[in-house]
Amino acid sequence: MSDDQFDEQLKSIYDALTNGPFSSHATFLGQLCIAWSLLENEINIFLISMMYPSPLNTSATVLNNLNLRDKIATAVPLAFQKNIKRLV
Repeated sequence: MSDDQFDEQLKSIYDALTNGPFSSHATFLGQLCIAWSLLENEINIFLISMMYPSPLNTSATVLNNLNLRDKIATAVPLAFQKNIKRLV
C-alpha cells in the first residue's frame, strides 16, 4: 500500500469518527478525563503542601498509595483546619 492510499484510508477513518453519532460523546468523555486528572493533580499539590516538613519522596509515596476518593477525604478536613487556623 502506498503512502497516498494509506493517508486516504486514515482520512476516511478520521472523517467517519468525527462525523459519527458518538463524536460529541467522545469529546465530552475526553474532556471529563482531562478535568478529572487536573483535579487529582491539584489535590496532590495541596496535600504535598500540607505535608511540607516531610521530604518530598515521603509525600509522593503516601499520595501514590491513595486513590482519588481517599485523597479528597483527606484534603477536606485538612483544608477546613487550615482555614480555621488562618482566622484565629
